[in-house]
Amino acid sequence: MVRCSASGRADVSYVDDLTVAADFIATVQEDHISTQAMLRIAVHTSYQALLHCLQQMCADEFIGGEKDKDRPNKTWHEVYRALRHDVIRRSCQHSDLNYFPPEFRELAKSVYSLRQTRFSTDYDSRTVVNLMQV
Repeated sequence: MVRCSASGRADVSYVDDLTVAADFIATVQEDHISTQAMLRIAVHTSYQALLHCLQQMCADEFIGGEKDKDRPNKTWHEVYRALRHDVIRRSCQHSDLNYFPPEFRELAKSVYSLRQTRFSTDYDSRTVVNLMQV
């Protein structure tokens, strides 16, 4: 499960809501809804929670958190949106990560893995998802 330890922006509840939704979706056991469909939605939702968490952390770091009174909100939003899926994928699979601390390399590995799982569950009908992947 994704946990965002960001600086207290109002959007943190959005990340938390996405995380709770992914957990709930992954465990729904309805006769009329395919378990695979629910697990795919849960993977997608988990990835979105992680993406928003990373976007928020970057924007808060570079522009300032919500508690910073002089923070330019339009600029914050531009930085928030600058971290895109393709940027994350390339950055988290880059070989230069070996120069970063082990914790950072582990985060990058996890982000990349979840991104790849999200991509295959969204676009490859042959993919079978299990609860552990969520």
